[in-house]
Amino acid sequence: MPPVPQPCHIVRQFNLLGHFVTLFGNQPHELQQRDWDEGRRLLLDAASRIPNRGVKALSTALFNLESTLFHCELTNQLPRRRTPDRADMRAREWARVPTRMAETMQHNLQQIAGTLRPGTVKNAELTLREFALLVASEDAAVSCVAELKRRHVERYRQWLLERPAARGGPLHRHTVRDRLGKLRGFLRRLDEWDAADRPPRQLVFDSDLPIADEPLPRFLDDAAAPKLLATARQDPDPFARLAIEILARTGMRRSEMLGLTVDAVVQIGSAYWLRVPVGKMHTDRYVPLHPQLKTLLDDWLLHRSEGLRSDLLFTDHGRPVNASRIEAAVRKAAERAGLGRVTPLSAYGPVSPVVYGRTSPVVRPLRSLARWPGGGS
Repeated sequence: MPPVPQPCHIVRQFNLLGHFVTLFGNQPHELQQRDWDEGRRLLLDAASRIPNRGVKALSTALFNLESTLFHCELTNQLPRRRTPDRADMRAREWARVPTRMAETMQHNLQQIAGTLRPGTVKNAELTLREFALLVASEDAAVSCVAELKRRHVERYRQWLLERPAARGGPLHRHTVRDRLGKLRGFLRRLDEWDAADRPPRQLVFDSDLPIADEPLPRFLDDAAAPKLLATARQDPDPFARLAIEILARTGMRRSEMLGLTVDAVVQIGSAYWLRVPVGKMHTDRYVPLHPQLKTLLDDWLLHRSEGLRSDLLFTDHGRPVNASRIEAAVRKAAERAGLGRVTPLSAYGPVSPVVYGRTSPVVRPLRSLARWPGGGS
């Protein structure tokens, strides 16, 4: 259950609400979403000009107020955690790239944004931007993509191998392979589209890409799997218990688990199934429910707060649960079980159940616990 707000927090939210009413001269129910956004900006700007006013604390209080207003149905937009926007930094860096080259690359990004996932497009934008910046800084004579030569790709590859990673040490070879692959895809699309601004020949070849490691999957063995589940079942956090059980019993991804809705459990005949929504693989499917998992899901729904304006199964104070909370739950249970480092992905097992999708049966990997006789039941 969510904690009860402290009186000082309630007073502060009421005080901030008074600021909004004063700013726009309307009652709370008369304010539009644009008024809340503009008022938030004005208050934070004013606080930033006053020394020691605690901009971070004010931002947190505004976030709490917006959450309260949403659940009181005074706004229709659930507030989101705002992180520093790097759009200005990206714009400044693109401004250092020759105009025609930047236009060609950004047109390519606009085109692939209609078919690829946002994370893939973001990664492609980073690759093209850093490649263009490297070319612009070392070869001022290049003004467009058509003037790129093989030496520019070789220099970029060497730069990737030499540059440090964010956490220290060199970039992993898989990262280098991914960046070069994104650059190769960009150049190949220009050829396919018969673009005017394209090199006369291909510049990136298969031999440029580092060979990817293909280690055996890191499953939990039959001795470790029941330890993880037994430890997880002792966790006082009901979400941690349920999350690990779901990952172990269904083999679904974290994003798929977080996308489950309150009507995900369905009965087909005499058996219960879990409907996994459309996710990264662009398909939905049904996964058979283990009786113990069904009991945990029923208990979770029983204690779910009433009146939430969300159909998601997993929420925290009315907001979607973050994927990092799943990682923390798995890591905590693994440490208590003495298993060392365990991630949600490392629990995949080789045995797969048949699950039913919209068009045909799909075989998906179960977690290692599903292949362990008895499954800790």
